[in-house]
Amino acid sequence: MILLKQVLQQEFKITANIFVEQQSTNTMENARFSKAIMSQHNFTRPLLVASAFHMPKALLAFKPVFDNITPAPIGFMHSEIDYIHGDFIPNSKSLWQNYLALHELIGYGWYKIRL
Repeated sequence: MILLKQVLQQEFKITANIFVEQQSTNTMENARFSKAIMSQHNFTRPLLVASAFHMPKALLAFKPVFDNITPAPIGFMHSEIDYIHGDFIPNSKSLWQNYLALHELIGYGWYKIRL
């Protein structure tokens, strides 16, 4: 998240305070710790920025903590169907994307049961 703060400041010239939550080890903790930071500074309109593939699980964790969270997904894998024949040949990128999908699917199920 420190990197995102640097990008916002350097690339987008954001001059307002940017608070970074650095204590969490998972999405549920991130929601709770972020709520504490926001309460300290009287922020009332949270914007949840997360990877598009992570957003469903992130919303499960954040909605019980925040009344009016607004999702802002980023980093979509595909914006349209643009497959080529080589996309169906196994490669390391495909393996990584399958790992991410399974990780999020299992995490979503876990959060659904736990929350």
